[in-house]
Amino acid sequence: MRLTVKNYKLPQSINNVKYFIESQHKRDIQFIVLHHTQANNIDQAVKLYIDHGVSPHYVINDIGDIYNLVEPNNIAFHAGCSYWQNIDQLNNSSIGIELLSKDPFKIGFNDKQMTNLVKLCQEIIAKYKIEPSKIVAHSDIAYDKETLLLNRKQDPSHLFDWSFLAKNNIAKFPELSIKNDKILYKLHQKDDKITKIKEKLSKFGYKVTNFSNNFDQEMKFLCRNFNQRFNPSKFDQGLDIWYLSSDLKLDILGSDPSFT
Repeated sequence: MRLTVKNYKLPQSINNVKYFIESQHKRDIQFIVLHHTQANNIDQAVKLYIDHGVSPHYVINDIGDIYNLVEPNNIAFHAGCSYWQNIDQLNNSSIGIELLSKDPFKIGFNDKQMTNLVKLCQEIIAKYKIEPSKIVAHSDIAYDKETLLLNRKQDPSHLFDWSFLAKNNIAKFPELSIKNDKILYKLHQKDDKITKIKEKLSKFGYKVTNFSNNFDQEMKFLCRNFNQRFNPSKFDQGLDIWYLSSDLKLDILGSDPSFT
């Protein structure tokens, strides 16, 4: 059965403010970028997008309804300053999907949303032949244009179920059971192994500009984003720390041929 998608088209511009770029050619779509929007309903979410001059291609509300705001072949303004796997400015080559939540960091996202997200992603993946390593969180890719640090976005929150996507062959999520986890590194520590971690994170896809052996500000935000996505159980303990479990999960991901 074909997935039901409701049209809720954004105007291309309002008061000379553009909300997407109409593409004159077939886009080379390589990425799916997943986001959250804190809103009660689609109307409130769209007002937020208009107020902030942004736009996703799709929105999934809290009862699982899917809305198409921007045609997939057009360039929506959802990723901003962004980088993944040596590609900069992912708006040009991605489809953005927003999940609505009344409180993304406390309530998170429900089963209806996640089930329909899987169905939507499956359709997009089949159409554009998108690789698992190119299905990313906004927080994975969004960097500050002045500092180049990955500290600009936190979505989707730590309550987003990447494991559920992985079980449906959409994204990767390394399952790992470890009894005696421990802190390996934190801010201001120095160790040559920190350089190796940065190199692995860069190879995986993250934007890394400083490969020193110092656990610097850049490494702190790399830890935060990696742990939020791949090690979310550390949210209360602290995401800005590199744990043994972080290290093992990065090694699992690095050994996966679909990520190389």
